[in-house]
Amino acid sequence: MGIATKLFHQARGSQEDQNPLFDSVDYECANRCLPNGNDQQKRLVASLSQAVRQGHLCLTINQSVIPSTRDLLGENIDDELIEAAKSFPQSPYIHLEGDRFYFQKFWMSEERFRTHLQRMIDCLPAIQLDEERVEASLEGHDNLLPEQAHAIRLACRHSLSVITGGPGTGKTFTAGVLIQTLWEAMTSEQRGLCRFVLTAPTGKAAIHLQKSFQRVCQQLPGFPPLQAQTLHSLLGIRPGGRKASHLMADLILVDESSMIDVQLMSLLMASVKSGSRLIFLGDSHQLPPVEAGSLFTDMIGQLEEVGQLTQCLRVELEGIRYLSDAIYSGAIDDMFQTINEEKSGVKRLNFSQGKLSALVGDIVSHAIKKQPALSEFSYSAIKQYLESFCLLSPLRKGFFGVDHLNQEISRKIKEAYIRPILITKNDPRKGLFNGDTGILVNGEYALFPDSDESLKKIPALLLPPYEYAYCLSVHKSQGSEFDHVALLMPPGAESFGAELFYTGVTRAKRQIEIWGSDEVLQAAVEKKNIRHSGLTA
Repeated sequence: MGIATKLFHQARGSQEDQNPLFDSVDYECANRCLPNGNDQQKRLVASLSQAVRQGHLCLTINQSVIPSTRDLLGENIDDELIEAAKSFPQSPYIHLEGDRFYFQKFWMSEERFRTHLQRMIDCLPAIQLDEERVEASLEGHDNLLPEQAHAIRLACRHSLSVITGGPGTGKTFTAGVLIQTLWEAMTSEQRGLCRFVLTAPTGKAAIHLQKSFQRVCQQLPGFPPLQAQTLHSLLGIRPGGRKASHLMADLILVDESSMIDVQLMSLLMASVKSGSRLIFLGDSHQLPPVEAGSLFTDMIGQLEEVGQLTQCLRVELEGIRYLSDAIYSGAIDDMFQTINEEKSGVKRLNFSQGKLSALVGDIVSHAIKKQPALSEFSYSAIKQYLESFCLLSPLRKGFFGVDHLNQEISRKIKEAYIRPILITKNDPRKGLFNGDTGILVNGEYALFPDSDESLKKIPALLLPPYEYAYCLSVHKSQGSEFDHVALLMPPGAESFGAELFYTGVTRAKRQIEIWGSDEVLQAAVEKKNIRHSGLTA
């Protein structure tokens, strides 16, 4: 055992203890950032490393530690970190802002975001609208709810606005009416100058956004054609590279905003010119980004007014919405009542109680039975095939992990000539992005639904990295919806908290099936993953 490892074997036994306080990556990080630091100072850096890996942007250390080391590590060494913070040495890798400790790159991203957030809050839109025209346009929509109209008015008045709400509350519909309202309220000269952009963090979400707005835009006389892009494409970000240029658009509509990580969000904010309208759509109750930070949620807390949509408009989502509300609000009794009584669209799955292999076999058999048929290779048929049913798991590895379940399902149906696949790495040259789904035909070529309702055909040998998509991780499912979802909540799922449970449930449009013990489901609902940053301090 090396010296670095010995330094951190605290509170849990001898140097040979196999359950150390910090992981090896935290040891390595502490020694690289503070090669000449003392033990306490290195434990502070290791705690910061642990915090970042759990999604926080910083550690706040004064009379207490936020987030506490008991939450981070399962042990309380707050007093030790408070003492270490008093004499913390300078480091090119650690930034100290008041009583907050950051890794340099995360501080730079947060500070960039903060600066440009305030710039946009303080700046009025360059294209000013006649309020009477705005109201006249809104009055033409009899089915528009007051909360939706309020969200549209906010976007008309301000450079920066947010439309947030759960599934079925009409975020996309509201944004469509917003674009129509803006267009109808503009003068002919303003219309000629105005440039619109649609964007989302993933290719799949961008395609969905494009499809959602095509019909609206086609009905507006003289409205320019819109092509949705991923944020990486819009900002000119390439592997190992940075943003290419500033955005000259006058209105930028961003969907699935809860998925945007701190570095991408800060680059987006810095790229928007003063006077543009930047409109974020998203569900702040969903899982935060895979990387550190949750700036969409932080931003909502910084704005005086937000377009909050609360009323569910889809009858088929009534039971699912009731369940998702119970999960996020922590109403455990309501959650169990909805699941156990199998209210509209909600069902509880019961599998074998015996051997682990039998349990996994039941899960695999259930997923195979639910696999839809594909009668033809048309855009609509393939889209329906991909959106009909999905098995979701919060885990990547292990018996209940995505990798193992996909392997078992594909092994059981090895004669199938059509297999759903998920792209796992961006390939802009082929127009394929991480998260895109399609079908692999006879192992020879793949077909992907495109934004213009056509099919993109790619030879199998030219595909970027992909995996089977019989089972998806809950994280990968964000931005997607399926008619029918089977959500696995095995032991260990509770560590991901209510946000993961909520996100998995809200992927279902018509039916959600849930498998998990009472203990796991309750523990998941009770755990809220609030990410700490300088904006929440």
